[in-house]
Amino acid sequence: MSRDHWTRLPFSKAVEINPKRAVKKGEKVPFVEMAALSTSGSKIQYLEQRVIASGGSRFQNGDTLFARITPCAENGKIGFVDCLPPGRAGAGSTEFIVFGPRNGVTEPKFVYHLARSKIVREPALGSMMGTTGRQRVPNSVFDEIEVPLPPLSEQRRIAEILSSVDEAIHATQAVIEQTRKVKQGALNRLLTKGMGHTRFKQTEIGEIPDGWSLTPLAAISAGKPKSGKSPSTSGSPTDIVSFSIAAVRDGEVTFKGNLKYVDISPSDAQPYMVRRGDILVVRGNANPDIVGSCGVVEEHPANCIYPDLLIRISPEAQVCHPDFLALVWNSDFCRNQIKSKAKSTNGTYKINQQDISSILLPLPPLEEQKLIIQQINALQVSSRLSKRQLAHLIQTKTALMSDLLTGRKRVLADLPMAAE
Repeated sequence: MSRDHWTRLPFSKAVEINPKRAVKKGEKVPFVEMAALSTSGSKIQYLEQRVIASGGSRFQNGDTLFARITPCAENGKIGFVDCLPPGRAGAGSTEFIVFGPRNGVTEPKFVYHLARSKIVREPALGSMMGTTGRQRVPNSVFDEIEVPLPPLSEQRRIAEILSSVDEAIHATQAVIEQTRKVKQGALNRLLTKGMGHTRFKQTEIGEIPDGWSLTPLAAISAGKPKSGKSPSTSGSPTDIVSFSIAAVRDGEVTFKGNLKYVDISPSDAQPYMVRRGDILVVRGNANPDIVGSCGVVEEHPANCIYPDLLIRISPEAQVCHPDFLALVWNSDFCRNQIKSKAKSTNGTYKINQQDISSILLPLPPLEEQKLIIQQINALQVSSRLSKRQLAHLIQTKTALMSDLLTGRKRVLADLPMAAE
């Protein structure tokens, strides 16, 4: 289709890179740290107030913040600034590159969507320089990245369409987060009060019903916790696959999008093959909130092994249901114990098999475990539906960005807004 009136410019000519924004030295100003940026949406999650001396980034409403350092850059931490008081500038991390719209050339929200697109991100990430673990996107790469630019009126329309999908993504994420909080609250109540109990006892991890036991994992395990295996990744298909620890989230193990071929013989791989009902625990991560978390294996690929940074735990089926163990393991009861045992080396928090075996679990009779699972599963069904909806919205936005930001599909200012 014709792309009349579109032009191509270096990105550094389409936007202002790190434009000057007035912030007085020693003044208390709104501050954005790296953790406040989302990896999937435009909204800045929160603002702090800090007294600024020197250094760091400066920005105003209408600017885009682009994380330049690994792993934040690869994770897609990009935010649109629209939360500052009128007329005020803000300050932020030294690891932000600020993109300001160029007057008469680009619209503010269009710049944000362009910065999040493959057109800008892929060459920017490909240019990263520095030592492993501390690589940064150089400002100079934006002189080399050419971007397609529609007229300002079409930029506004494109931004409206993509922002409407962003709003739907944000709303769905809020539903998922609220469901998570409700689930956690219900789980904490069930693990302290049980089902219909009136008599309780104090233990070293808190109050639990009479008739329940406080049991170390070692006492209910079918075998010793076992770390996985991480052979070399293969660039071509092999008989055995493995996966990244990113697959373990929210009590589940999601293989889709996390698989890779590995070089290992079937006989050497056999002890590490995943099985339905396995509980896999993250034994090492830079984020202390992730280390020690677990997921339950449901459907899984054939000939799949779990990696070295995961530990497999298997309960005796007659004593503890795997789904109940996963629920209690990810609850505050066990999370607090795990955090107290996790040790940090070189910025990575780790736990070992001995730490895991010593975790104390509130353990009801097997039938009551199943009733608790049923109650929590009702909330998990709702959460899974919301997550599917979120995945669909993200796919929709990706397709729209590919079409609209390249001009493959045109959006004229006098047409009704629609996402085909």
